[in-house]
Amino acid sequence: MIGELLYEMVEELEPRFAPKITGMILELDQDRVFHLMESPEALKETVKEAMKILADWIPQQMQLLGKEDACKFLASMLPAKL
Repeated sequence: MIGELLYEMVEELEPRFAPKITGMILELDQDRVFHLMESPEALKETVKEAMKILADWIPQQMQLLGKEDACKFLASMLPAKL
């Protein structure tokens, strides 16, 4: 239930990567997750940080997997509907 609510909040900020970012946030300490859910500004900043991490991570995956496989992998991270 927490994950569903958090997902909705993250989706408003970053719809394309909401599943991945929500998963990243849920790996944090539970107190931190609750704080982020109570503080829109803190959540916004955390989502920005997660996007920076993904921006660095995505090119690495393209090098490791090859362009076609990396594109398939990244597409699998997107929600079914955009």
